[in-house]
Amino acid sequence: ITLIRLFGELNDLDPTLFGKEPGGVAAQPKPGEAPVASLFGIFWLMPLMGIYFGFRLLRTGDAPVHRGKALLCPVVGFLIFVAAFAVLLATRETPVIVMSDLDIGMNTWVVDPLEWDDSRKHDRGKVLDADALEALKEKWGRYKDSDGDGIPYRTIPGTHPEKGAYFTRGSSHTEYASYTEDGVVNAQNLERLLRKFKTATSMVPRPSIHQRDENSKLGIIYFGGTDHAVREGLDLLERDGYRLNALRLRAFPFSPDVAAFAAAHERVFVIEQNRDGQMRSLLITEAGIQAEKLIPVLNFDGMPLSGAFVAGCIQSTIETNEHVANALRLSVRAV
Repeated sequence: ITLIRLFGELNDLDPTLFGKEPGGVAAQPKPGEAPVASLFGIFWLMPLMGIYFGFRLLRTGDAPVHRGKALLCPVVGFLIFVAAFAVLLATRETPVIVMSDLDIGMNTWVVDPLEWDDSRKHDRGKVLDADALEALKEKWGRYKDSDGDGIPYRTIPGTHPEKGAYFTRGSSHTEYASYTEDGVVNAQNLERLLRKFKTATSMVPRPSIHQRDENSKLGIIYFGGTDHAVREGLDLLERDGYRLNALRLRAFPFSPDVAAFAAAHERVFVIEQNRDGQMRSLLITEAGIQAEKLIPVLNFDGMPLSGAFVAGCIQSTIETNEHVANALRLSVRAV
């Protein structure tokens, strides 16, 4: 469909077939008139995607067993489009949000080929199947914290003919997903989310720590697309006599290793590719690291970070910042 649209729009063919207007309509409607969809416009993508995901769900066993019911997906194409990702890709109650930075997201990177493992079993988290719902002695609640870890048990629609259904709402609600204006109940649910994030700190990937000198009181925290530049910068600094330890962040919320790394060093350089030191702010507010301990090294001129930039900024700070110089002297004394 995309190739056909590309051919038609570039050759200015009939707009009723190939609409260039936003939304894939044939022409912008006049006030009070309904838009007319072009045959190959984006208007049709949702029903088509609904059919596609409907049959994909049917094949995986997560959809109704009757094809007639699966064909209802075009009617609610947009909902199926969203639900397919929520049901199939979500783990541990909420969808995983994959975060990146501009360097990785906008530039071309050389990576190893993807090796897909068909035998891998995805951890879908705390999901109740029909048997579990039937055997459940207490009343099930979509937002009920039964285990104290902040992560409630969830269900997949259609799992049980009578149990496990609930309304998803964004407003204040009880642990059973019913609407409430009780401030105490709402506060309890917000406290549960705190427990959930605390639990997550033990489940997310731990940071990678590169220990170059166990006596060094200077460290570096970095993440994402800065990896290669920071490694090169560390080599350049070591060549000039400065040995720093480094920690590469791999997930948020931060694991306890991050705060422990900061506590073991007098000063820590935080390498980022933005103007405002956003990761440094998170380390202060979420990991409880003292602000004066974290020294920002910021690159935001639009060019990829280089090892020379990292080494130059850190070496300049060591030579001009009294507190950093003291930390370096402490490292020498420890040796």
